Order: sequence, then structure tokens, then C-alpha cells
Amino acid sequence: MTIKHFIKATLMLAILFASSAAIAQDQATQKKSTEEKAQAQTSHMKQDLGLSDEQNTKAYEILLNSAKQMEAAMKAPGDKKAAIKSISENRDASMKKLLTPGQYAKYEEHMKEMKQRRAASNAQGGGLK
Repeated sequence: MTIKHFIKATLMLAILFASSAAIAQDQATQKKSTEEKAQAQTSHMKQDLGLSDEQNTKAYEILLNSAKQMEAAMKAPGDKKAAIKSISENRDASMKKLLTPGQYAKYEEHMKEMKQRRAASNAQGGGLK
């Protein structure tokens, strides 16, 4: 085997391993349970918004309920966008009651940023059908 062939084989193996690792990481992310996703969101909110322990518990319940409703809406026939909008509005109304005005302002800003990122992603070919 020449050095040129050896280098090509080594590069191909490196690409194969890198792509396998990326696929495995993506699959691991997708396998998170609804509870794990709600817990991760709540942890971010506790850190970013300075939630009290009581707020943290209630925020988890709100997010978990919302996530379960979203999952059901995605599996159900019909207008998914309308269902998601309704679920999101209910979640936000619950959060507004739970959070202080300052916390809610930060929450709204975060949600606005997420919506913009999602819109940019959808413009590149993703999105609900």
C-alpha cells in the first residue's frame, strides 16, 4: 500500500467515525423523554430568570403539561399549527401568572428569540406540514 492510499483510507475512516458520532449524538438528543425535556427547560429558566424553588416546581408542571399536549397535537389529525398556537398561548398565560413582571419580560424575550430561530430554520426547509 502506498502512502497516498494509506492517507486516503485514513481520511475515509476519520469521516466515517465523525459522521457516526454526529448521528449517534443526534439520536441521543431525540430520545429525551418529555419529562427530561421539561426538566431541561425548567433548569434553564431557573438559571436565566432566577426562579424560586416554588416557581421552579410550578414552571416544570406547566412545561411538562404543555409538552405532553404538544406531543398529542403532533400525533393527532387536523390543523397542527392552530393546536400548537393554542397550547403555546395557554402555556404563556400560565407563565405570566407564575412569574414576576421582570421575569416574564425575560421569558417573553427568550420565546421571541426561539421563534425567530425556528422561523429561520423553517425557511431553510424545515417546519410543519
